[in-house]
Amino acid sequence: HSSAWKVGAAAVDVYAVEKGQLSKHAQGGFVGAGGFAIIGQREWFRSTPLGLAVGEKGGIVICLPSAHPEAAKMQFAVAIGMMEKGEAARRIAASLKANADDVLLALPSGKFSLRERGKS
Repeated sequence: HSSAWKVGAAAVDVYAVEKGQLSKHAQGGFVGAGGFAIIGQREWFRSTPLGLAVGEKGGIVICLPSAHPEAAKMQFAVAIGMMEKGEAARRIAASLKANADDVLLALPSGKFSLRERGKS
């Protein structure tokens, strides 16, 4: 749900750290509200394509990164596109028989293209 969706970036550089590398206390400094200090090296993933998988599990709308192991089980593949967020949410909600407001909350800001899995 990075701001890259809002600006329509096709890919971004992202990093991952282990849970033990996160701290609320910066070395000799201040960590603002909602922030964390990272201790040690980050594992970088350069030019990562933006993509999401949206579906429903147990009656709850869920949104996962397309690289997540469970993403292939989701009903929709979502990418950067030209469709407004509200329209994308309505289409997904109609197919999932879900509340459109729940889908709106699950999606980042931006414009989308949708591909329903199992359909061309």
